[in-house]
Amino acid sequence: AQDLGLSIELLPLSRPDEDFNMSLFYADLIGLEGDEVVQYVPSAGEKLEDMTDQLRKRMMKKRKVKTLSFAITNDVCIEVNTYALIRPTAPGTITWLDSISNLPLKTERSFICNDTGALLQAPQERFQLYNDKVVKFSVRELSDVKRVSSHHLRLLGFKPLDCLKDYHNLSPSTFIYPSDESKYSEALVFSLLYIARCCVLDGLHLHFTGPQLAHGL
Repeated sequence: AQDLGLSIELLPLSRPDEDFNMSLFYADLIGLEGDEVVQYVPSAGEKLEDMTDQLRKRMMKKRKVKTLSFAITNDVCIEVNTYALIRPTAPGTITWLDSISNLPLKTERSFICNDTGALLQAPQERFQLYNDKVVKFSVRELSDVKRVSSHHLRLLGFKPLDCLKDYHNLSPSTFIYPSDESKYSEALVFSLLYIARCCVLDGLHLHFTGPQLAHGL
């Protein structure tokens, strides 16, 4: 294995009534001698627990929920990330794989004529029955209806937490933090806005050192 550049890492699993015996076969296989066998078993158990924890963390959803864009002026726009404080976890979606290539399957929908069996193009119009009348919509009109706004959210200012009522919480609580994924420094702009607000109202000067719970907007 050393000539091929391969290494073997053994994770011994013991039964409740019997410990894993390394000296029978595996000690010679991985090159352990003397006290190294006794020291290897606890370290391997810690590695197994660490691997289990890392796997559990990868299965959990990331804390970042979404990214919001705030328009300060017509020319200045900043992005902030929302992070989940506490959120229930749900089982992941099922991914169907091809039995031969083991690749994820892609879902496709086709329209077939009932009379001739010919393949039809996707309809360019949709309809909805409303008040005994057929209302037709084009695909673009439906897209415009589903879109809440074509512009960014306009940031009007900051509110203290005592103005936030219980009925304002319509979803699991989140907090916001500036995003630095774009070419602009959102963290700097956001900090300057917040510091300016605190200087005007409270006469305080704050230094931001990392993600913190922000005041309600």
